[in-house]
Amino acid sequence: ESAALPARTPDRTVRFQLTGGMARYDWAFNGRPYKASERYPVRAGERVRLVFANATDMWHPLHLHGHTFALSSAEGAPRKDTAVIL
Repeated sequence: ESAALPARTPDRTVRFQLTGGMARYDWAFNGRPYKASERYPVRAGERVRLVFANATDMWHPLHLHGHTFALSSAEGAPRKDTAVIL
């Protein structure tokens, strides 16, 4: 059973470009190597639109830890916890 999130305008938008790749397993965001210690704080109750663009030659699954999210291009579809970035 899916649970719909209420429609609401995002409080802000954060853009990420997926760079790097699988050849050397050097995934990066916006040209900077991924670090598990790097955080992008979100305040309780804040709605943030995350926009991902894939600049690599391959698709990559992506999910967020500790947050509820919905795919804006999948309205009416069940919520998922993983999105494939093409």
